[in-house]
Amino acid sequence: MRLPVLFISILTIFVPHVAADTKSPTISFTRILKGVNNIHTGTAALTHNTGYVISGPLGVAPALQVHSTAVKLHKHLKTTSELLFAFPAPSFSPPQSLQVALRMLSLQVAVRKSLKTTAAKADAFGELGPIVQATLLQLRHDTAVFGKELIPKLGRAERLLAPTLIKMIDGYFAEALKAFGGEEGEGLESLRRTDV
Repeated sequence: MRLPVLFISILTIFVPHVAADTKSPTISFTRILKGVNNIHTGTAALTHNTGYVISGPLGVAPALQVHSTAVKLHKHLKTTSELLFAFPAPSFSPPQSLQVALRMLSLQVAVRKSLKTTAAKADAFGELGPIVQATLLQLRHDTAVFGKELIPKLGRAERLLAPTLIKMIDGYFAEALKAFGGEEGEGLESLRRTDV
């Protein structure tokens, strides 16, 4: 695999995309729930595609597909965070809050599986490791921002659960990053140092 050529592709994950229409008064819970579902679907797709990565030239195409899937997941996280920020109500209704909390429980399991799969493929990614590391750092930060916007919208009971789930997910990222030589402290803590 040729690192210089593929390294250029990682830049696309940091290129701003068209933001959600956060000024629209029609931002609804349905749009937010769809965003959460998109994050779940994108995470599952990332797990699936990562499973096909192998060492050597034959692994280039699967690795590029993984990167493409990661970019889409980044956009889903960013867009959903923007929708949460612009949601007109101070919080969800009790049924809505419970629905999101249940989806977050499922998402936590999906993220754990996805990051374990990614870490297990560290040797197969080979010299593409720096690209994977950069992508994981970006997704970790995206997830922290998503959690920051989501938690205040939840009901009292769900608000007690959500921080634990977000912290667990952040821990999964930390473990996966270790497989690629990454450092800890780039997720939740970064929100204290970085404008989001």
